[in-house]
This record gives sequence, C-alpha cells and structure tokens, in this order.
Amino acid sequence: MKENFLLIIDSWNGQVNPMIYKNIFGPENNRPDCEISIIPEKCTPYCQPLDTTFHRQLKYLARRIINYADVFIDPSGIHPNDKLTSRNGIIKLQSLLHHQFSSPAFKNMIRYSFYSSGLIDDKVCFKNVEEVCFNFVDLDNAICLADGCNNPRFIKCSRCSQALCYNCFYFEFHTVNCPS
Repeated sequence: MKENFLLIIDSWNGQVNPMIYKNIFGPENNRPDCEISIIPEKCTPYCQPLDTTFHRQLKYLARRIINYADVFIDPSGIHPNDKLTSRNGIIKLQSLLHHQFSSPAFKNMIRYSFYSSGLIDDKVCFKNVEEVCFNFVDLDNAICLADGCNNPRFIKCSRCSQALCYNCFYFEFHTVNCPS
C-alpha cells in the first residue's frame, strides 16, 4: 500500500492494541499511516458485511454437506483422508465451499451483505443457497449428471448448474471436474 488507509476491526482483544499497528505502519516505518476504527462489542453481526448475510448461507451449505454424510454415507467405507473430520476433509470442504460461493450466481448475495450492513445504498435481489444449489426444476431427472453415474442427485453446482450426487461432488472433488 502506498496511501494512508482506514482499518475497521471488531473489538476482539487480540487486535485492538494500537501499538500493533503503530509498530508496522506510519512514516517512521516508511509505510502509509493506518487509522484504526473499532466496531463496538456485540455490534459485529450488524456492521460487518459478511456477518449480515453471507456467513449464514455459508454455514447452511456446510451443514447440508455434513448432514448428508452423517445420514447417508457409511463411515467405515471412507478413506481416512476423505472423512469430514480429518484435516484433509476439512480442507476439501472449505475448498468446495469457496468454489461454490465464488460463482457469479452469488455475486448479488455478497453485494446485498454490504447493503444490509449499511455500507452501500443499492439494494439488490439475490438467490440464496437453497435456490441456487438445491432447487431442482427437472423432477424427471433425479440422478447425478456426471458421466457414468446413476446415483441420486444431491446438489446443483452453482458454477456449471450440473446436478451431482454426493460422491461426485465431494469424494470426486467437483472443483477439479467442473466444466466452468
């Protein structure tokens, strides 16, 4: 950064000490000045854009993925690296969530987060996770559309709109095979 800037942080104790930033930023360190503004305690769900809308949707999709595994997947047949509670499983889940939410289908939802926290004036309509990923219009085609798969569909990819079973989405790691 070359210009002075405003850093807005929440009131978590680990980051509100001004000396942390004074030791890094400012003309005495040959860096731009950093003005700090602290969001008061218990206000972050109202002021931080991602806390007003986005995180609720992120948690919803994560729960759908985890709950499906808990109910329909036999844990004894899963490779230890693919279990949702393993380090690799958590990384895979986060990667799949990022892949889904970085889709253009969720651009307006993220914009709405800034509106609902009062940072912009433009209110936009958006589709939530249920509407984008779990709204199946074609009731006749209830199977996975991945090549050679006949398992029941679980999710519709927000990027390519392909209906996928849990196996093709999670275990086959759809981020690698997504055509978009």
